[in-house]
Amino acid sequence: CIHLSLMPSITLQTITKEIIVDIDNLDITLSEFKDYISNLENCKDINFEESVFVYDGINIEDKENIRIYFENDDEPYVFVTPFFEDQNSSVLLDLVFLIDTTGSMGSYIKQAQQNIINIVTEIVLSEGADVRFALVEYKDYNNFSSEDDNVIDTCAHYWNFTSDLETMKKSVNTLIPNGGNDAPEAVATGLYIAMSKLDYRPEATKVCSIILDAPPHGTDITQDNYPNGDENYDLIKESKKAISNDIKMFCVGCENSINNYPNCIKWLRWLSLKTGGKYIPLKDSKLLTTAIIGGCREELTKDKLHRTIREILLKNEDFSFDDDSFDYNEEFFLGILEQVQKKNLKMVKLVGSDDGDSPALIGKGYDVLEKAKNLKNLRENLSKCNMTTKKSTISTFETQVSNVTIDAIKDYFKCYL
Repeated sequence: CIHLSLMPSITLQTITKEIIVDIDNLDITLSEFKDYISNLENCKDINFEESVFVYDGINIEDKENIRIYFENDDEPYVFVTPFFEDQNSSVLLDLVFLIDTTGSMGSYIKQAQQNIINIVTEIVLSEGADVRFALVEYKDYNNFSSEDDNVIDTCAHYWNFTSDLETMKKSVNTLIPNGGNDAPEAVATGLYIAMSKLDYRPEATKVCSIILDAPPHGTDITQDNYPNGDENYDLIKESKKAISNDIKMFCVGCENSINNYPNCIKWLRWLSLKTGGKYIPLKDSKLLTTAIIGGCREELTKDKLHRTIREILLKNEDFSFDDDSFDYNEEFFLGILEQVQKKNLKMVKLVGSDDGDSPALIGKGYDVLEKAKNLKNLRENLSKCNMTTKKSTISTFETQVSNVTIDAIKDYFKCYL
């Protein structure tokens, strides 16, 4: 059971975007695989110098084809990625980029454009995921034409979910860093689209990565033409939709600019914590790709674990969440852990993101944001919010892979007990 990702150096004079390869009779030994690819049209000049990375995954015999993607960058590469007929055998990921595309966000937009294929392909390869991608860009009012398709309130624009890599890349490549009026932007309208206009799959792991360097209207009242917030959408109400819809928010605060808006950071910290995501303060846009891949892998492995635990519990005739007298003792948790370990599951954690906040540490700040019914109510009580706004720029990331622990088992039950 393997996935193959080949990353050879390429000396192609002409680069083709995609080649469909029939592998019904393909022997997947490394030498024969190299020979097979090298004899394909437009592939004769590939120089295989790098190693082949092998991942546990879905049986290659269940596939009809693999797709080979070429990128002609400074360090060109080939991804050989399996696409499976039986999507029920894959975990599902619906990934949303919600990004400020005003003028100051050029370096982050460039990173997204250069790496969207890398991001999706690595998640497919490492976690065997069926990935769909949606894109929401927002600016400020009157920055988009109201006559354009999928434009909301002249300040935000979106592309719904797709699983086609070429469509993903085309959508991201249309992003242009321009516009903006005052310092804040129409974040709430963009968040409304991400929460209410996209067609999420109910059974999918849902991750929304919001990438911004300026605050929402109505939070940090500095040069704000809309001090009461966006005209038609309330920041707090839209935030709570992420909570109720189980959408993990990975909030990327682009420094140094974001540090000028402490109330915005308070909101981002609360939103990421409340949805089970992360707040990621970045000073270097080159870290964006690693952060998104690591965050998605972390959420997918959590969801795999939780589904496995549910399957185990369904087979346990003595267990019921409705039984208030059930004894959740150490022996019970160890029994679940033993059965999970037989499945050979691994956990991935994105290390380097800002994990310092918790409800206990946030204190009153958490309560103020938690109890706010709308943005107006939040502003009235924001001065009571003592949540940290420390600078905590991340200079490096890594993804740690480990075995499932008893603490991970107990974390699952904390959701229900």
